[in-house]
Amino acid sequence: MSKIILISTLLNLLCIGNCDKQTLFNEPGIYFKAILRGSFNLPEIDAYNSENDSIYYFLVEAKLINSTNSSFEFLTYTCTTVGNIVVENKNIAPCVNNCSGNSLITIKLKPKQEFSLTVILKTFKANTYENVKIGWLLLNQNMVSHDDYRKVLEINREKLVNVIWSNPIYLDESISLPYEIRMK
Repeated sequence: MSKIILISTLLNLLCIGNCDKQTLFNEPGIYFKAILRGSFNLPEIDAYNSENDSIYYFLVEAKLINSTNSSFEFLTYTCTTVGNIVVENKNIAPCVNNCSGNSLITIKLKPKQEFSLTVILKTFKANTYENVKIGWLLLNQNMVSHDDYRKVLEINREKLVNVIWSNPIYLDESISLPYEIRMK
């Protein structure tokens, strides 16, 4: 059994550089949606930021949606699910929620269920006022073993493969949806 997992993992790693990105992830009815909920501007003065530019933080609600009639599974960590988040613009970074006891788990989305996660994106003002897509790195147990998950996740992050992309969101600190009115 472990030889099968090893061969499967090696094939996936070889495929990462050579396969078409669309063929690596093709799950019709699985969508990723991003909603800008708020923005925060904090002054930052340090050696990295020699221009005394402010750092902008954008609160984004990210939803992985299963609109199919069958269940869908993927791997993620219990605390740092934001580790699965990528941004198409390398100058914008997701902030990681660190915690103790972070372990790899399988999430099973049943038909018509949503996996919702709040994400904080961090960037300088020069990267605001533009549309940006965020993506979810989707790996499941058929693609990678638990032992190789972190390594394969990082390779996928670098190459931007096995990613399902969100709708574009416009990073404008003056426009956000800090509240929502819902029916009870």
